[in-house]
Formats: sequence, structure tokens, C-alpha cells
Amino acid sequence: MPFLCSGIRYPERLGMGRGDKMAISSKLRFEIFKRDGFKCQYCGRKTPDVILELDHIIPKTKKGKDDVQNLITSCFECNRGKAGTPLEQVFVRKDLKEDLCLLAEKELQLKEYNKLLARKRKREKRDINKVNIKVQELSNGTKVLGDPGIRSIRFFLSIFPVEKILEAFELAYNRLSDKSDHPDIGNVFKYTCGILHNWRRRQNAQ
Repeated sequence: MPFLCSGIRYPERLGMGRGDKMAISSKLRFEIFKRDGFKCQYCGRKTPDVILELDHIIPKTKKGKDDVQNLITSCFECNRGKAGTPLEQVFVRKDLKEDLCLLAEKELQLKEYNKLLARKRKREKRDINKVNIKVQELSNGTKVLGDPGIRSIRFFLSIFPVEKILEAFELAYNRLSDKSDHPDIGNVFKYTCGILHNWRRRQNAQ
């Protein structure tokens, strides 16, 4: 039986023959899902659009191990070579218990994925607040980020840690201070975005 749920029998692709005991804990399984962004590493589809499983990079039949380096996130179809099969054929079940097992696993994965998104949003909110404090500091408390500025910072946070963004602000402010004792914060923000775009291009070129 291919599904991960309570009671649980796991995919044979995980080295689970009928007589084997499961070597991979639920905690480790979700750590690997998180590492891979809850996304099938073969086709790129994500929870909640597909059911996720673990696959061995080096198969168990070739002495592949049940460790983090040898495990990868795969969707149900890719794990069985059925990516070209219509979903209504892939998910036909003879047994209601198997259908309920599939549903339980999907709900569990969605719950964990939502937890991951919530942590990401919380971290992003905290980082944007740090940038806002920097903007207030450089403008002597007269300015804060508007919606367009927040969107820009959110984009850069997807590429750089917040410390790198704060560094860019300081660099922009110091360079503009050579021309004016009190640089306009709007110009500082534009200069900062230019610096970050340049860093991004260099990073992509490496």
C-alpha cells in the first residue's frame, strides 16, 4: 500500500517490503518535505496540489540508505512513473480505507505546509519591521515604508537575508551623504534598491 497515514504502511520505494519495519520517522519525513519546500523534485508540483512521498536517490535495490542525503521529495505520480496518467485513473481505489488514508495524509501534509508558510510570514513581517526601523532611523523618524516600498523589500527578502538589506541601506546613505549632509530618504531607498539589484546580478552570474 503506497500511502503515508496513521496505521501506516509506507511505499515500497522507501524500502518497505511487506516484512520490513519502517526506518524513517514521521518527523524526518516532514523535515525532508520542508527542506525541499513541500515540492516534488521531479515535476515541481507542490502541496496541496499533489500527495507527497519520499523517494530514494540511490534505490534500496542498489544499497541506497534511508538517510537525509539519499532521500528526496516526490509526488505520488512521479514516484510510480505515472506522471502522464490522468488523475482520475491514478486515484481510483477499490478500498474506502485506502481513500481515507490518502485523505488523512493530504490533510497532514497541508497542515505542515501551512505551518511552514505561517513561520515564513512571521519571519518576513519581523524582517520588514527591521527595515522600517532603519528607514525611520535614517530619516530622523519622519518616514516609514509605504506599500510599494514593502513590496520591494519583500522581493529582496526572497533573495537576501535582512542583514544584507540593512547593509545596503547603510551603504546607500553613506554614499549619498558625501553629496549632502541630509540625504533624501526617497533617494536613499532608490539607491539601496540599485545596490541590491547589482548584488543580485552578481550572485546570478556566479
